[in-house]
Amino acid sequence: MPTMSSHTHRIHTITKIRGTTRMANGRSRRCERRGPGPAAGRPEPPPLVSAAAGAWLSLCVSLLAPAMAVAASEATVQVFQNSCAGCHAGGGNIVKRDATLALSDLQKYGLDGPDQLYDIIYKGRGSMPGFGEGCAPKGACTFAKRLTDDQVRDLAEYILEQPW
Repeated sequence: MPTMSSHTHRIHTITKIRGTTRMANGRSRRCERRGPGPAAGRPEPPPLVSAAAGAWLSLCVSLLAPAMAVAASEATVQVFQNSCAGCHAGGGNIVKRDATLALSDLQKYGLDGPDQLYDIIYKGRGSMPGFGEGCAPKGACTFAKRLTDDQVRDLAEYILEQPW
């Protein structure tokens, strides 16, 4: 078995003792504490740089705004993540590959409107459990927390708005 050099065999443990870093090899070095604000010795960026950065950010947001024309509420996005993304992450479907949330697949199954999607989300169908508060029979419904009518309606609209 080859032997390891003493350098690779050393343990490089570092401990801090009162502003000094002491390493396992016996060497030590002084540590500085810096307060809040810019790093010591570094000047703050000129106001022109900050203004340019702000303008760049505004431009980026204005260019991305059309892509997010209809923004779902954060609560609806969270409901989707908690209740749907387990099977429908990214608009896909891990149970039935050709039954994604893409509009073309939804149309293929007659689910291209919010009312049809509402019914499926609320009552369930096939291997998809229902998530509505009044879903019955219990065997066709989720065992997780049930969704209110408003949450189901918002979820149906959210799914149709997404560019899956």
